[in-house]
This record gives sequence, structure tokens and C-alpha cells, in this order.
Amino acid sequence: MHPEIDKFAHLDSHIHRWDPRFKLAVLIIMAFAFAWLETFPGVAAALIFSISLNLISKIPLLFVIRRLKGPLFFLFPFFIILPFTVKGVPIFSIGHITISGQGFMIASFLTLKAIAIIILLFPCLSTQPFHLSMKAMGKLGLPSVLVQLVLFTYRYLFVLMGEYKHMRSAMAARSFVPGTNFRTIRVLSNLIGVMMIRSFEKTENIYRAMLARGYEGKLHVLEEFKANNFDILKASLISFAGIVIILFDLMNR
Repeated sequence: MHPEIDKFAHLDSHIHRWDPRFKLAVLIIMAFAFAWLETFPGVAAALIFSISLNLISKIPLLFVIRRLKGPLFFLFPFFIILPFTVKGVPIFSIGHITISGQGFMIASFLTLKAIAIIILLFPCLSTQPFHLSMKAMGKLGLPSVLVQLVLFTYRYLFVLMGEYKHMRSAMAARSFVPGTNFRTIRVLSNLIGVMMIRSFEKTENIYRAMLARGYEGKLHVLEEFKANNFDILKASLISFAGIVIILFDLMNR
């Protein structure tokens, strides 16, 4: 399994030792609850909570910050669109172009809320092997077909990425240089077509190999979940902290 999501599953912390079923259920519910926050103080409390939980789980803060680059890239347009479209007290104006302070505040609020939710997902998914996360999702009621689909997609996405890199290297060795012309479009189209054919062939080979090993529609994982009183205590404490954050948000509305 590629160690991108579960890169720090080998560490030892109270979050790592928490039963994955309780962990996923509580933290995913909290992520949805954070999405309903409506005040800056509430979002600030949620952000502090998410960062604290990451520190407890011993996930390096630099790793989390680096993984925020992608989401921030998609959140940045909020700061381009909202300050110019939302009506409010202008903070800067040139002719008919006005930057609204209200729009800037809304963009900041949405960005901080999204960051709080994303950071919360790191201790949720990075503190146990990915296959255990998927098994826990199955125990929580997620359909087996969907669990297997996500598991295989995650596993073989990196395999296909590796094949793509090998094919690009082969193209570069044959003096192919991408450009803004029809030849580049034709070559890249052929590359995509070959990747799709290889993906289909690999899928058939993998399925035959699984059938040869006794696959009957279910994936069996050797690890079994055993919850104890300490797992329930962790779930209760973190749930209580989530309720406090929601009440704090309601008080500031």
C-alpha cells in the first residue's frame, strides 16, 4: 500500500491506539458539524481543536501544511470573487471597482472553516493503515462494494501514476518535447489511450489473480477491532469538546 495517506500510521499516540470505528465515526461527525459553524469565534475554536488533535497524534505539522497547498489553491478564488461581488463597506475603491470588506471577511471565514475541517481529517485517516480505515468504514455501514472500490482505486491509482511516469520518460528519451501544436495533442491523446487500454488489461489480470486466490466478493482483513473502555472515554471527551465548540458558536451568533 502506498504510504501517502497512512504515512504516519506507525507512530504511537492516544489517537493511534483509538479504535478506528470510534475514531472515524466521531471525527467525521465533527467534520460535518464544523461545516455548520457560522461565526469567526466558532471557527477559530474548531481550528484550534483540529490543530491540537494533530499535535496529540504526533503528525508533523510541516506535513499537514504541505498537504494544505492543494485545497488552498481551490479556496484562493474566494478572495478574488467575493470581495468584488458581495455588497458591504468598501475598503478600497478605484473608479467603479470596489473591494468589499464584507466579501473579504466571508472569503476568510470560508477558508478558515475549510482548513479546520481538512486538518481534522489527518488524525482521522493518517493514524491507522488505510485498509483498516476502509474496514472500519465497512463496520460502520458503508456498502462492501463501495469500500472495495475506494480501496482498489487508492491502491492502483499510484500504480497507474508510476506507469505514466515511465511512459513520459520513454517519450522524453525519444526526443519528445511538449509544445502548443497539433503533434503534441496527438501524442498526448495516444498516451491517454494507451493508459486506458493498459488499465483495462491490468484490471482483468488483477481480477483473475483474485479469483485464483479464492475471492468471492469480500475482502478479508486479518486484524480485528476490539474496543475497550478507554476507546469509549476518548469518544466521549472528543464528542464533548465538539459540543462545546458548537455551543460556543451558537452563543456568538
